[in-house]
Amino acid sequence: MSARKVALIVDDDPDLVALLRQYLETEGFAVTVADRAIQGVNQYMQDRPALMLLDINMPGSDGFFALKRIYASRQRDPQTHRAPIIMISSRDHIHDIEEALEYGATDYITKPIDKVEFIRKLRKHLNY
Repeated sequence: MSARKVALIVDDDPDLVALLRQYLETEGFAVTVADRAIQGVNQYMQDRPALMLLDINMPGSDGFFALKRIYASRQRDPQTHRAPIIMISSRDHIHDIEEALEYGATDYITKPIDKVEFIRKLRKHLNY
């Protein structure tokens, strides 16, 4: 039996985390959670999840801080973990989307989360 893929959710909203957890578990993922950006960066680098879902608006450092830390690490070291990072935000400004993609986000999903769109993007980026 193969090990379940792990998805890391980095978000401080417990209701959204519960919803995303439900979607991911339905798709066969085990889920880990970080509620702060720096904690999310550390878990991404150490635990090497198959996928990271990263909220932009969080207390303290935001999701862009985390994304840029991972991007800088990838630039310095080609061995840095490179699993897909999907940004999640209520902000749908083109500037935010472009910045996320420029710094290595695989995709950008706006809130409220549409389950069909979310699952479609998940499958697309994980090739299943």
